[in-house]
Amino acid sequence: DPKLDAFDAASRLEIANFGTHSVEGMINIPITSNTALRLTAEQSRTDGFIDNVTLGTDDDGRREFTTFRAKRLTEFSDRFRATTSLQYVDGDTASQSYIAQLDGPIDTYESSADIRPSYTLEGFTGSLNLEYDFSETWKLQSITAFSDAESDRLLDSDGTERDGGFSLFPNSQFNISQELRAAYDGERLQGVIGSYYLD
Repeated sequence: DPKLDAFDAASRLEIANFGTHSVEGMINIPITSNTALRLTAEQSRTDGFIDNVTLGTDDDGRREFTTFRAKRLTEFSDRFRATTSLQYVDGDTASQSYIAQLDGPIDTYESSADIRPSYTLEGFTGSLNLEYDFSETWKLQSITAFSDAESDRLLDSDGTERDGGFSLFPNSQFNISQELRAAYDGERLQGVIGSYYLD
C-alpha cells in the first residue's frame, strides 16, 4: 500500500536457469500530507523445461508476463481512508498441461505435439476501497471492484507430431462486484459480517 510519510523506491532483478529472468520496480510518492501514490511494474520470462521434440521448442514456462499497478491512498481523517487501485496484465504463457505418449517409456520432460500450446491473457482490474473506523475494535469497509479480461488457450488435440487438429478456448469476461463488511477486532474475538454482490 502507499505510504504517506516518505518517498521510496526499490528494484529487483532475478536470473535463473531455463532462461528465466524477472525485473521489478516500485516507486512510492507522497503527494500531499494525506495522499500518496505507489507505482509498480514487473516483467518476467522463462523458457520452461519440457522439450518439444517435434518443433524443437519448449512447451511450458511463462514466456512473457508484464504487470503494471497503481495505488492511490487518501486519508481524509484518522478514521476515514480511501484506496484506489488499478492493474494491467499482459501475458503469453504456456499451457499447464500436455499429452504424454504411452506407446513407450514415458518421459515427463518431452512433448511430441505439432502445435506449441499457449495461453494468452490481457486484462484490467480496478477497485475502490473505503474504510471507516468507528472505534478501536469496529471498522466498516466498502469494496467496489471490476475486472475486464480476454484470454485464449491453444492445445494440440492429440499431442503427437501427426496433424490431428487443435483445441482453442477463447474467453472474454467483465465482472463488477460490491462488498460491504463490518469487522470486529477485539482481544479475544475477531469477526466479519457483510454482503457481497457479483455480476
